[in-house]
Amino acid sequence: MSRLLPRILLVPVLVLLLAGLPAIAPGQDSADPSTTPAASTAQDTPEAGPDYAAWDVVATRAEAALSAGRASDQALLDLRRELVDWRSQFDAVVSQSDLRVSTLKAQIATLGPAPADGESEPAVLTERRAALEQQLAEAEAPLKAAQEARARADTLIRAIDATLRERQTDALLQIGPSPLDVTAWPQAAQDLFATLHAAWAEVVSAWGTDVQRTELRRDLPLVIFYAMLALALLTRGRGWVIRVGAGIRSHSHGHLRGVWGFVLSLGQVAAPLAGIYALVAALNRAGVLGLRGQVLTDSLPLLGLSTFVAAWLGDRVFGVGIGTWSILNLDQKERTQGRVVSTLLGLFFGLFLSLQAIATYEGWSDQTRAILDFPLLAGAGVMLVRLGQLLRRHALNLGDDSDAANFLNRVLALAGRAVVAAGIIGPVLAAIGYEALAQGFVFRTGMTLALVGALAVLHRFYTNLYGLVMRLDQKAATQALVPVLVSFLTFLAALPVVALIWGARVVDLWEV
Repeated sequence: MSRLLPRILLVPVLVLLLAGLPAIAPGQDSADPSTTPAASTAQDTPEAGPDYAAWDVVATRAEAALSAGRASDQALLDLRRELVDWRSQFDAVVSQSDLRVSTLKAQIATLGPAPADGESEPAVLTERRAALEQQLAEAEAPLKAAQEARARADTLIRAIDATLRERQTDALLQIGPSPLDVTAWPQAAQDLFATLHAAWAEVVSAWGTDVQRTELRRDLPLVIFYAMLALALLTRGRGWVIRVGAGIRSHSHGHLRGVWGFVLSLGQVAAPLAGIYALVAALNRAGVLGLRGQVLTDSLPLLGLSTFVAAWLGDRVFGVGIGTWSILNLDQKERTQGRVVSTLLGLFFGLFLSLQAIATYEGWSDQTRAILDFPLLAGAGVMLVRLGQLLRRHALNLGDDSDAANFLNRVLALAGRAVVAAGIIGPVLAAIGYEALAQGFVFRTGMTLALVGALAVLHRFYTNLYGLVMRLDQKAATQALVPVLVSFLTFLAALPVVALIWGARVVDLWEV
């Protein structure tokens, strides 16, 4: 141990030496400091600071773009990123200069107050005070310049954020064409069938070339392999996972059964999703897809993910069979309805995302989009209404007279009413023409509900895992504090996800 101790003590010394190397290297670099912020922070001279002339050009351009109000959202986002980079440079200068200014002020303070009129002090103190005050003036110049530039950059960034939020609000409240305008239905159907026909024509055209047929024959074994793998995983994968999980759980008891059930259930998402990716690989390897077919194919993984995750959540929340792991207190018929409704809600959401990708590529009119989106919005709204009713039924079935249970019942009943209201209001708004607002009511409510369900599933997993590790019975594990604390931390970590679901941007969360 005595021989090992010096080696252990040597580790932090080496770490400090290595940490100091990057700070030395930029100072020796002769690159332009305006393009290397690290170099500017490693210098003490004002010449190493940011290029304020270049900054003024960028700031003036940003002010002009904001004043004109014609820049696209993407252009404003690009400009914002550029302003954030400049602000980071100014922050570095402020940090470095502020340290230098604070040091000089402390040195001047140690000399004591300057002599009043008619008083004197030793010449050495006078000379030292004058030298320090001169250095302080030189150090404050870049500090004040950086502070002024940083304030300007921050003001412009906030103005861009306000503009983007205002546009987002305007888009939500903008009324468009109604999908109930029957005179526009033929044109919407024509647009849809024209897209499908064009996609098929691209496949036929690609198949008609000798080069493409030669490449397909060359890659045919791999295409067949991917296609067979996709067929097996999509049709049998989920069933295989369920059977394997049932076999393992049959030999497990108590909390171990719950832990294994959760871990193995993840395969119900992974297996069919892998089948989707295998199908995409087969189609891409075949090389017969055109541009429209590629758009459709690229949307398949997101469609599959939405559907399979919704089905998995339905199984975990409502339970299967006798529902031994179900979270909601419902009878078997209601649990079956819950699983079906959850899966359909995920399917509608995935189809909606795929339709948006196609509509964007084709450049469909707002009228066509509204008509083709409405069945999916209405179907998802119906699913939300049923889920809200099941949530209220669960609250009624709890039947506990304790104060805590009564409070929980009221919260669940209120949440159920809110979900039902969203499922009704959303399609009504879409029918009027407020499609963007309707999408928020329906799909954002659905995603929030899915997130809450996932948190409930994780809490059950935490309880089983803690009970398994600590060897507690079911009642003791359920009443333990540790799973509740872990679930609370998970809930806090999920709050940014809720904000993103309801329209917040990532930069808004980072800069809160």
